[in-house]
Amino acid sequence: MLGGEFRLVLISGNAGDGKTAFIQQLEAQASSAETLVRGSNGRQFVLNGRTFLSNYDGSQDEGDKDNDEVLRDFFEPFAGNNAQRWPSASTHLIAINEGRLIDFLSSHQQRFPLLARIVREGLGGSMTRDGVAIINLNLRSVVADAKGLNSSIFERLLRRIVEPQFWQACAACDLREHCYIHHNARTFMDPVAGPRVIERLKELYTITHLRGRLHITLRDLRSALAFMLVGTRNCDEVHALYDKGAEARQKIADGFYFNAWCGGSEGSADRLVSLLREIDIGQSTNPDLDRSFAFLGPRERSMTRFSFEERAGFDDQLFDALFAALPQQYDRTLQREAIVAHQHYVAMLRRRYYFERRDEQRDKRRDEQADDVQRGGMLPYRSVDHFLELVNGNADLRNEITRLLHAINRGEGLSDPQRLGPRLALRVRQVERATIRSYRLFDEQVFELTRRTIGPATRFIEYQPQGLIFAYQLPRGRRAELLLNLDVYDMLMRLNDGYRPSIEEIEGFYRTLAVFKNVLASAPYQDVMLTENGHEFFHLRRTEDGVLRLGRVEKGHG
Repeated sequence: MLGGEFRLVLISGNAGDGKTAFIQQLEAQASSAETLVRGSNGRQFVLNGRTFLSNYDGSQDEGDKDNDEVLRDFFEPFAGNNAQRWPSASTHLIAINEGRLIDFLSSHQQRFPLLARIVREGLGGSMTRDGVAIINLNLRSVVADAKGLNSSIFERLLRRIVEPQFWQACAACDLREHCYIHHNARTFMDPVAGPRVIERLKELYTITHLRGRLHITLRDLRSALAFMLVGTRNCDEVHALYDKGAEARQKIADGFYFNAWCGGSEGSADRLVSLLREIDIGQSTNPDLDRSFAFLGPRERSMTRFSFEERAGFDDQLFDALFAALPQQYDRTLQREAIVAHQHYVAMLRRRYYFERRDEQRDKRRDEQADDVQRGGMLPYRSVDHFLELVNGNADLRNEITRLLHAINRGEGLSDPQRLGPRLALRVRQVERATIRSYRLFDEQVFELTRRTIGPATRFIEYQPQGLIFAYQLPRGRRAELLLNLDVYDMLMRLNDGYRPSIEEIEGFYRTLAVFKNVLASAPYQDVMLTENGHEFFHLRRTEDGVLRLGRVEKGHG
């Protein structure tokens, strides 16, 4: 930007994306520039003979000028339909929320026709055009590696927060050997184990990104990481908490990072932490692992966890006390309370073990289930690794189509989808107490699976695709599209593995498929499949001469 490649740069996004901060950092890099005008909402300066005009927030008023007038004045050099008349010796730089930008250009379409067209294309990730660059931070991912850095915003920010100079005050604190805040900081500072813990925490944030429920802004990320490391208590309040002794054990345990990352036992109103809580590894199950946590002391697996030289072991002392306080005898009147207490205790140990386990020390003689735990089987999504390979372009999408078709067929009630071969069978309608079920058939060749990409915009932002697009080309140029985020993909893969979803899961799953199926239902067809018992199928087809032919469906054939 400072090199003068662009005439107009628009940085759009949501509140908290860091738009204004970027412009101010850019101005700080131009330290040798001659400032012409400095205002509360921008600056005009000259660098190497080129004039730069910045606006920190294109969504606010300026003095007596309302926002509409501010934007008209800022964009006035880019009016009309001829880019040749636009200025070439200056660069206009503005930070503006995406909604406000679209609203302004829609209202002033006649005044800025070419600019409006370029912005609409640019927000979707198209190339820069006529010297205009649109950087849509809604497409940026905090967990994607930046080009040339081999690290993500998430990793760089977390490492920045735990730099030793910010924690020097802890050295003089009499509580540092027991304090959960000091414990958390030392965990991520560790030169050997710290990067592994960061990697596993990033994995959880990546899963949240792939679910597509929330665009994680820098403000969201800072808030969640600060809550995990420090919580909401200042140093005096932390001291007061420890002074309460046994009655404060759970609140102290909630402050350790392995519990705090998802809100601890009480949760959090923070929107990102709330989403992280939905994928809590403490609520997953691995019977062999959970059994050892429930009935053995908390130090029994200490050799399978990393050691942290600069970190005290107060977490072990705390877990010893919590384990000793668990109900150990069967009592029908206290059975439910005892079960809940054990489950809560095991969940905390699971979380700590997930972050601090030694993968490279895996015992080759362990059974497959235990091996799966070491490889990441503690995650609530068993297909996340393969899904990441697909969205990142490291796996063949064409081979995935057959698996998706078989999974959807299972969701349609077909227990043996391989019988139909590479075809999609959609049930025509659900009829109560019906004796015959009918299905529409679609060949695999008409489907395509593509990645969601943003093209040249990756030049400006860190990008991690959030999903795949499963599409069917309809006649007359229409398309039926199904967006596969991690939730939908994982459900399909579990169906392929024989999983029978609950009623609630079925409702959510079919809600996702509903639009896709409705569009497919509008496609013309000449054949259907019929069955009475779900095991024997017949194919009813109308030939080109109008004759209906009925035949048995053999395995692997239509």
